[in-house]
Amino acid sequence: MPFNTSFPSGQTSLYASTGEYISAFSHEGGDRGLAIALSQHSVERGLDVSQYSQAGDPRTSDGGLISLQLAQQAPASVLSGNSYAEYGGSSREVAPGSEPDFGGTQGEKATPRPPSKDKDSVVSAVSGGTASEETTADELTFEDFECSEALVQRDGTKVAIVLKVKGKDTKETKYTELRAFCARVGIRAYKNKSKAMLLEMIAQKIKNDKVYQPIFGAKRAQRLGPSHAAYKKALVRFTKSGTNGDDFYRFCGGRLGALYVHLHLLKRPGLTATVNQELPDEVYYESEDDPKIISDPRSKKKSDVAEAIRELVNQRESMEERKYRLLEKKETQKMEYLEQRSRTESRRAALQEYTFLHDRLRALYRQQEHETSVRIREDIDEEIAFLKSNKQKLKEEM
Repeated sequence: MPFNTSFPSGQTSLYASTGEYISAFSHEGGDRGLAIALSQHSVERGLDVSQYSQAGDPRTSDGGLISLQLAQQAPASVLSGNSYAEYGGSSREVAPGSEPDFGGTQGEKATPRPPSKDKDSVVSAVSGGTASEETTADELTFEDFECSEALVQRDGTKVAIVLKVKGKDTKETKYTELRAFCARVGIRAYKNKSKAMLLEMIAQKIKNDKVYQPIFGAKRAQRLGPSHAAYKKALVRFTKSGTNGDDFYRFCGGRLGALYVHLHLLKRPGLTATVNQELPDEVYYESEDDPKIISDPRSKKKSDVAEAIRELVNQRESMEERKYRLLEKKETQKMEYLEQRSRTESRRAALQEYTFLHDRLRALYRQQEHETSVRIREDIDEEIAFLKSNKQKLKEEM
């Protein structure tokens, strides 16, 4: 690969000592890449590169001198292994065995690489040798977002919305800033392409934190209280000791001291020998044959149970008796009502029949006075006698 012969001849020996390493940087990165490679080589050899910065050399003045100074301050950044090539305010990883690409050509001034749209943060851009910093996403905090106090109805649900960001309208805030802020504070779905959706999620998180933070704070204070702190520390020590198992609660019920004593005795069976000794004088127990201790409570308990059962049976019997008496009373009243109605109907029928007989007799009497035939008069007399007898019977019944 040929050398870059556009530099002064007085520096040929220094350039030649770097070999293809300098030539590669010169070909790929132009003057700036060669300056960085030269500085790296001179630092490794212990040389002073400031003497080559001549006033009339356009490659080492202005941007070239700045490049040499930057390379001296951070020479490890241009190594050709697993390193990052710092150039134009952007960074990228260089694969092992490959040459770094600085994005420039020989004899041309390097131009900065535009910031990537896929990044979650806004990086500063460098152009024309001067740096202009933009607002970074780290500057945004929850206090910068002004949310609506009342929930807004949207798609059948009530949600909170962001009204202003840093006192300005939300239209002036960039999507990349919101996305980087959501990624930093841990808001889900921060890669959503909709700016309005990101603002809604930020507002929802602010509202939820205001509602649930006091509850979580109270629970956290309770967990860290004196009554819980001791057990928590003991549980941490037990977990780290390597003796935790399924028998933790069965053996000690949460008391670590009892568990450690149990494990200690299991490893030393000789310490748990059986010892027969009389009880002290102040310790005694009653005989099981004492009726006052054993029989009385049992009999009392049995009598109480029997009395309760007996009372329950009596209550049930009394309830059944009352039920039967009520049914019998209802049946009696029903029979009396039916009998009374039957008597009333019979009396009404008898009265109607009596009235009919009375009217018939009067009609026969009137017919008998004007009748001249002997046979007809005899028939009328027989009918009158029959009606009189029936009338007498009805009168007796009534």
